[in-house]
Amino acid sequence: MADTLTAGAMEALARAIHGEYCKNYPGMPQAVPWERLGENIRESNRGQARQMPAYLALVGCVCGAESTAPPVEAFTPAEIDVIARQVHKVWTDGKAADGWVHGPVRDDTRKIHPLLHVGWDDLAEAERDKDHDIARGIIPLLEAAGLAVYRAEP
Repeated sequence: MADTLTAGAMEALARAIHGEYCKNYPGMPQAVPWERLGENIRESNRGQARQMPAYLALVGCVCGAESTAPPVEAFTPAEIDVIARQVHKVWTDGKAADGWVHGPVRDDTRKIHPLLHVGWDDLAEAERDKDHDIARGIIPLLEAAGLAVYRAEP
């Protein structure tokens, strides 16, 4: 499965992920064209792309260019929630690995974020919705890269 996601597909996915972020959150500091992003934010988007196979595996799916099985058109609400929880964990772990710390007010210069190390159950619904949106967007993003999602064969 991971071999299906070539370096080119990963980069295309990373750009698509960032494009969705810009579309959904135009007022955020990182909502700028890819070319103006710092390398750390680009790498964060690449990291999200690299996580796609793992997110799919959580719900018994794989991705590929073709299969004899019918493609998955949408995840169930329960699958979306499972993936969204992992999306939040991956985001938190990535920020911490990049030197970010928890604090009451976001400060990108000092790498402080109020949601760092906040567990899923303690997130506001609006914050959970962001992760749910990412989970819902996996299938369309992979489709844009010429890949489909399938249920893994037992």
